[in-house]
Amino acid sequence: CCPRCRLRHESMPDTHLEAKLPSLIGQKIYAVGFSRLYKPTSTIEELSSIDNRLAELSFIEVPLLEPLTILKAKYLPEINAVIIKIAFTTGSEGIIYTKLDNSGTSTEDLLSRVAQFFLTSIPKDLTPKQLDAIKRRSVLRGMTKEMVNYSLGFEESTNDWGRGGIQLLFYHGKVMVYLDSSEKVVDWQVLD
Repeated sequence: CCPRCRLRHESMPDTHLEAKLPSLIGQKIYAVGFSRLYKPTSTIEELSSIDNRLAELSFIEVPLLEPLTILKAKYLPEINAVIIKIAFTTGSEGIIYTKLDNSGTSTEDLLSRVAQFFLTSIPKDLTPKQLDAIKRRSVLRGMTKEMVNYSLGFEESTNDWGRGGIQLLFYHGKVMVYLDSSEKVVDWQVLD
């Protein structure tokens, strides 16, 4: 497919998606540090704006690796996006907004496609201590880079730390996590 055809394909609405969305109702997903949830009162204009931070729920309001139940799912063909209403175990609600690019593979399941920055299950390789640390948004020695991202979100920048290690910076450089050459946490530092 040429670049022009690919661009046209990526911007085309998915006519079959709307019919498939009701199958998601009742399914569980799990937020992690890089997941974005929005206030249930958010408008389409707020969600689809370039800077939608004001519509976001505070990270304190979003429970990590707790089951979130899908209540409703709606496809918006005019902007090729999906809005999902979810319920927390506490009874609070939130919105997931996913702008689609139609580049999903045929083997990619629907839930993974429309809830891109959420997990569809809790990873089996997490120990109870690691699971607890992620839920508390903290770090433990031996965590992998992926686990750190589950806990703190995506790093804002990465620096060479020497000896093949890297330093990950989070929260405007106030949290620094040091990984060894095998990308496992060896230390971290939090600045006030």
